[in-house]
Amino acid sequence: MAWLEACLLALSCVLLALATRQSSRLSQQLRGVSSGMRRSGAVLVETQGMLRIQQQLTQVQRLTETTIDTGTRAVQSVHLGIASIPFDLLESYPATRDAARVVRRTHDFIAGAVYGTIAGINRKVGEAARGTLTPRSGELPEHSESDSDAERKPPKT
Repeated sequence: MAWLEACLLALSCVLLALATRQSSRLSQQLRGVSSGMRRSGAVLVETQGMLRIQQQLTQVQRLTETTIDTGTRAVQSVHLGIASIPFDLLESYPATRDAARVVRRTHDFIAGAVYGTIAGINRKVGEAARGTLTPRSGELPEHSESDSDAERKPPKT
C-alpha cells in the first residue's frame, strides 16, 4: 500500500510539474496576445483617425469643386447677360445687325469655350483630388508580420 501511495504521489508531482509548465507557457502566450491586441488597438485608432481626416478632406474637396462650378456658372451668366446689352442694341440697327450677329456668335462661342474649359479643368482636378484622397490598402497602417508571429505559433507540448 505504501508503494501505491508513493507512486500516486510521484505521479501527482509529475502532473503538477507538467501543469505548472503548461500554465507558464499559456501565460507567456497570453502576454503575447495581449501585447498584440494593444498594438492592434493602436493601429485601429490610428486608422480611424486617418479615415476621419480623409473624409473631411473629401468633403472639403467636394465643396471646393461645387463652389468653383457654381461660381463659374454665375460669372458666365452675368457675363453673357451684360454682353447681350450692346449686342441687342447693335442688332436693333439695320446697318450693324449682320456684323453684330457675327460678333455675338463669335463672342458667345469663345465665352462658352472659356467657361467650358474652366468647368472641365475643375472637374479633372476634382477627380484627381478624389483619387489622391481615396485610401489604398497599402497606405493604411498595418503591424508587421514579426509583431504577430508570437501570437500565431502553436503552443509547445
